[in-house]
Amino acid sequence: MSNSEAQNLPIEHLVILFSSKVNENDREELQRCEDLIIEMAEKMSKDNDIEGLKKLLTMLKPHLLSCGMAKAVKLIRNLIDCCLKIDNDSEFKLALCVEYVQWAKQQNRIFLRHTLEVRLIRLLNEIGRHTDVLTMGAKLRNELKKVESKDIQLEVHLEESKAAFALNNLNRSRIALIAARAIANSSCIDNKLQAQLDMESGILNMEEDHDFRTAFSYFYEAFENFDINGEKVSARKALKYMCLAKIMLNEEREIGLLLSSKLAAKYSGRDLDAMKDIASAFENRCLQSYCKAIEEYHMELQSDLIIRRYVDSLADTVLEKDISQLIESYSLIEMATLAKNIGIPVQQIERKLAQMILDKKFQGMIDQQDGTLTVYNFPHDVITKTFLASVKVISALSQTVDEIYSCANTL
Repeated sequence: MSNSEAQNLPIEHLVILFSSKVNENDREELQRCEDLIIEMAEKMSKDNDIEGLKKLLTMLKPHLLSCGMAKAVKLIRNLIDCCLKIDNDSEFKLALCVEYVQWAKQQNRIFLRHTLEVRLIRLLNEIGRHTDVLTMGAKLRNELKKVESKDIQLEVHLEESKAAFALNNLNRSRIALIAARAIANSSCIDNKLQAQLDMESGILNMEEDHDFRTAFSYFYEAFENFDINGEKVSARKALKYMCLAKIMLNEEREIGLLLSSKLAAKYSGRDLDAMKDIASAFENRCLQSYCKAIEEYHMELQSDLIIRRYVDSLADTVLEKDISQLIESYSLIEMATLAKNIGIPVQQIERKLAQMILDKKFQGMIDQQDGTLTVYNFPHDVITKTFLASVKVISALSQTVDEIYSCANTL
């Protein structure tokens, strides 16, 4: 039977074929059956065929352990992964993971149970049950101390890092990531795990240290590894974070070149379109364009935890850029005019101008009575020299007054 004919078999016939090859102990044909089963599961996953996957798993379960422990673990792991790739129906995925964890426990298959528990922890992270991840992760780590399973230990630490980050416990997140990287450095791990490590490292560098250049490097490494392994969703997310890092570095002009590069050109989506529009608003220093992009791509931006953390601070940065652009040509301007051009209330403009002056973003003075802003368009070195000269004059005058006072006392 050819591969194309076998792929078109109904689930029942494929399972019967698999069972017969297990009984015949034909390794080559058994391997071919396993590959066909995984191909069928992947197709069902792409088609979101939940019922088909349920049926396939149910019919295969009695025959799994007959093909040997290593093959059973690999096959179950791949089938569960196919189920977890389905976009919706979190309840089905959660119930499936719990069911097979219990089944592995009943069969006393410790390695298989640990493997499936890691999948369950990852799923709990995805659906937002981060506290459960930390509880279950700590319990699993204690068990893993008794066995040599570097990959599983690494994945547990990685998921704990993600959960702690989501709960705003950056210190715990960093500790878990360091533990994961220590395991990675002492052993050989696959590209997918390395990509996940690089992604989490980039996120923590960006959030905790505000080191956006190092974060960009990590995201780029993650993007390349995800792309090599065909992980398109994760690759697109890494690409999105690369764009965010460029914006935070004030290098938004490079985003167009980045997205049109040979490796990135094949990726598209509304989330990347959102980053393009935000970069364009930054480049044009236009708050109205930024607000329009936020409104148009609200779902894409708010659904991502990392992007959502930066939306408000990015709006503040765009406002500063917009104000700086408008006052460039003026020495005196009404704050009401600024507010009208930018499209925000006068009170907000006044607060922002005061903050920018205090932060030395520009030199100026606010006249609240007249509602005007005076801008001093002097180079920074001129202002510094003038300030130093003024200090010297005041110091000299102070000494002169002191001497006159001393002379007056002697009269």
